[in-house]
Amino acid sequence: MRSIQILMKEHQVILNVLDALEEFTQQLEANHRPVLADLDRFAYFFQQYADKYHHAKEEDHLFAEMVKAGFPGEQGPIGAMLVEHEEGRRLVARMQAASSFEHPLEQAKLDRLVQDLTVFVELLRGHIYKEDQILYPMALNAVDDSALAAMENEFDHQEKVAQGNGQLEAMTKSAETLMNRYVAVNS
Repeated sequence: MRSIQILMKEHQVILNVLDALEEFTQQLEANHRPVLADLDRFAYFFQQYADKYHHAKEEDHLFAEMVKAGFPGEQGPIGAMLVEHEEGRRLVARMQAASSFEHPLEQAKLDRLVQDLTVFVELLRGHIYKEDQILYPMALNAVDDSALAAMENEFDHQEKVAQGNGQLEAMTKSAETLMNRYVAVNS
């Protein structure tokens, strides 16, 4: 169903920005001095797009429908995904806090930041893999077609609202800036 395809398409955007964050992290670690203000841009993207835009769809709609279909809400695959959403939020908050550190960064703070960013990239990549390969196929088998269609309508509505208030454009611009600045380095 298209509702699951929408979520998977959003995952591709997130993965692209994770590639940029990985390059940013490698530059930090190698002391190439990436634009440290970009740390705040990464935090913004992951808070707004990955969490408030994407994870909200999963938590408010997909997971709720899976619970209606008989999945436990706080254990099993849904519980595991919720724990990872919370861990991601914690790491993004640390990323945002680090964006206000005085520069140049002390070595201990730099080391901790590199560690947090590396853990975040690995967490989100693994998380997306589990959702795309395990959770979403489970949902397609368990959630009835009318509920999936209702989710599709809700996701389309949310996209129109985000387009109308300029939020989707801001999130997209943020992603494009970061990808152009960091992913292009490897191309």
